[in-house]
Amino acid sequence: MQLPKLVIASILKPVDDTRMYEKFGVSISQTDKYEVNIIGFSSKKRPDNKNIKFHPIFDFNRISLGRIVAPLRYLIQLFKIQPKIIIITTHELIWASLVYKAFKPCRIIYDLRENYYLNIRHTNAFPPLIKNVIASYVRSKEKVSAGSIDHFILAEKCYAQELPFLKNKYTVIENKSTKFRIREQTKKMVNEGEITLLFSGTIAESTGVFDVINLAKNLHQIDNKIRLKIIGKASQKSTLYSIQNLINKQSFITLVGGDKLVPHKEILNAILSSDFGVIYYPPNVAYDRCIPTKLYEYLHANLPILTDHKPVIKSITDEYNAAIHIDFSNYDAPDLLKQMYHTQFYQKLPKSEVLWDHEASKLIEIIST
Repeated sequence: MQLPKLVIASILKPVDDTRMYEKFGVSISQTDKYEVNIIGFSSKKRPDNKNIKFHPIFDFNRISLGRIVAPLRYLIQLFKIQPKIIIITTHELIWASLVYKAFKPCRIIYDLRENYYLNIRHTNAFPPLIKNVIASYVRSKEKVSAGSIDHFILAEKCYAQELPFLKNKYTVIENKSTKFRIREQTKKMVNEGEITLLFSGTIAESTGVFDVINLAKNLHQIDNKIRLKIIGKASQKSTLYSIQNLINKQSFITLVGGDKLVPHKEILNAILSSDFGVIYYPPNVAYDRCIPTKLYEYLHANLPILTDHKPVIKSITDEYNAAIHIDFSNYDAPDLLKQMYHTQFYQKLPKSEVLWDHEASKLIEIIST
């Protein structure tokens, strides 16, 4: 008997994207109730998973003609696969999914990873002259299509208050950490050897990369054992060039990725080999109430954290004594180093509450109803 087909789709995310593949795809495939298909951007290292079919049909520059025609290519792929359930992870696939639904009965689930309206308006992803127009168009599209979307998945709790079109058709499924080998419990810094700070994930001004570089420089001036590893991809070339210029003569700063995607496994290995994870998002209405995935990954790895005083993050880290909280615009570097060496971290260890397994059951319930 042929299993009902399910599609998980994105335009810019690769087919091995952590949330699409490692979390959604693997969790759904393990039920043995669906044929799971993932449509997305091409990936050099496609996972070897016989239970999931990968369709890497996209490969283009972020702003290009290829991106404009991508929804059409996606629609054609839908008619080839003929799924009964579609999980879209971007607003760019809404119209194409609704066209398919008009011809082939199916359920459409919209996985909202971002508040696109706020992100477009309050970041530098698009040129200033057009970003407000694009943001308004995206919000209008989401509102108009909401009645035809069967269910919304929210990656952040705050979206329930921020998004006016959800009604009661939503479930919060947070981006918690996948399970991986964790480091030995470390409560206090070791005074010997290098001290590696880690910045992982999306590399952008809005994710605090320049502030973290400044922090590392200030600490290194006092203690030359300080190192910084930046690992992830920068979507904007101007950001990447600025970083390369800043760190060009700074041998204690390493950049991994930059212009290319970094496999998630490599990021996890970086977490395990670091001494501190640094999380800082400059004040921005688009991010102030959001919880980055790397917070859960650092907690799962028992990695001490340097971060700011944002309540949404502090309320989590305080439970485990996992972090030192600082004002990134005004801190005492010598005092911070003392805290890094002497703070007793992780007097309480995080457990299943920071892991994806905690969320997976909610996903299975959504697609099963």
